[in-house]
Amino acid sequence: VGLTASVDTTDGKYGLVGDDPDPWKLSANISETSDAGTYTISGTATNGNYSVKFIDGTYTITPRQVEIDFTLRGDEGGFTVTYSGKPQKMTAEVSGTVNGDVITAEVTYNTDDESAPVNVNADGYTAKATLSGKKANNYYVTSTGSGTAEDEYVYLRYAEQDFTIAKAKLTVETYETDGTVVYGDEAVFGYNITGFVKDETESVLEGTIAYTTNYAPGAASDAAGGAYTVSYTEGSFTSGNYEISAAAETSFQVTAREVTLDLGSLIAESFVYGEAVGASAGINETLPDSIKGDELG
Repeated sequence: VGLTASVDTTDGKYGLVGDDPDPWKLSANISETSDAGTYTISGTATNGNYSVKFIDGTYTITPRQVEIDFTLRGDEGGFTVTYSGKPQKMTAEVSGTVNGDVITAEVTYNTDDESAPVNVNADGYTAKATLSGKKANNYYVTSTGSGTAEDEYVYLRYAEQDFTIAKAKLTVETYETDGTVVYGDEAVFGYNITGFVKDETESVLEGTIAYTTNYAPGAASDAAGGAYTVSYTEGSFTSGNYEISAAAETSFQVTAREVTLDLGSLIAESFVYGEAVGASAGINETLPDSIKGDELG
């Protein structure tokens, strides 16, 4: 009696294969180390009462899913590091391989500035880790599709991870250079900036220093609280890599101005008996414009 038998199309996962059904003997030339792909299955019968003709089938080995774990050097939490003036790097490790396969993850980055070192400036970045190795096609990280004929699986062999290089912090401390201002004079302010990384200096900042103060030339020496203050005006310096803030305001005193009266300039205008004697005296110094109208009393 002649029979025709078809071998069912079936599948398995890379690293796992099924057993031959009894009493048929199937041959597909596959093993647990066979690569992902589709193989032809042929068969032979052991029953002596029948002459069996086999119609070949197929056996599909699908890729095995693995995981990629990212590590950001110096991670301060949430895949964030602070700007250091140096390139920031991600590493990625693959887990879940079988058969002793050596699979690594090659990391690349998205950067819009091709002229600058990768991942240096404060900004948001994305690292992409792609499976690499002789057996990389036997593995995948994620897949799309439902597995139907109309919506076949698409195996993605990479993973992505966003990370951030946050701005470093700068502090601007301001002061009056002498600590005191003579009444009527302009105050002369100075500043120090702390927090620069690497060998960077003020040259990497944009803008110029601006001061916030309650002092103006001519202000009295008896200010409220006994002193005047000065602080950095936030926003006068800007930077893409630094967050710039003001230190606590500093105080300074306004001291009395010393003047010399020239008594030799007293001029007697008249000496009429019984009348007052008129006289005037001059100040030797040239006063600042801010206090020229002051009366000495």
